Amino acid sequence: MDKIKTWRHNFLKLLPHHYRIITEKVIKKPIFPAFLLFTLFIISFFLPQNQRFQEAKIAILKNKQNIDAHLVLLDELINANDWERAEKELIFLENSSPQLDNQQKEKLKQATVQYNESTKEGCQNLIKNWQTFLEKNPNYKIGWLALAYYQAKLGDKEAAKKSIEKAQSIDPGLSYDEDF
Repeated sequence: MDKIKTWRHNFLKLLPHHYRIITEKVIKKPIFPAFLLFTLFIISFFLPQNQRFQEAKIAILKNKQNIDAHLVLLDELINANDWERAEKELIFLENSSPQLDNQQKEKLKQATVQYNESTKEGCQNLIKNWQTFLEKNPNYKIGWLALAYYQAKLGDKEAAKKSIEKAQSIDPGLSYDEDF
């Protein structure tokens, strides 16, 4: 019985050493990197793919002027935080704006706001746009709240607080959390 305990103890004691030796032998073979890449390639086919994204890309390949497919692709790129490609899609769609119907224009506006809210530069542009609008319409409470939202999103809490105070001066019943 003691021999079994001794053998098991020695085996467990040497186990990490065996793993190290096996790993060194496998990695030194030139086929290992190729096998690793091949395995990753095969596994990539089994990973879940975004069906809307794939369908939009196929539709665009069939017809480059398919506006609905470009809108779906833009939405999926924004959701995937792929800002560079999303910006290219936005530019394409803005250049195609005369061809858009009202529903497509509304989708483009929503996607543009979503894109702008997701990037620092976009938030800065939204702040500039709201400031310009509020210079012409200083009594628009919702505009001041939107301005405060984007200012807080960029981390400028003092400016956001001033914007909220301006909205409160327009609507005294408006309340907000000090720790927004």
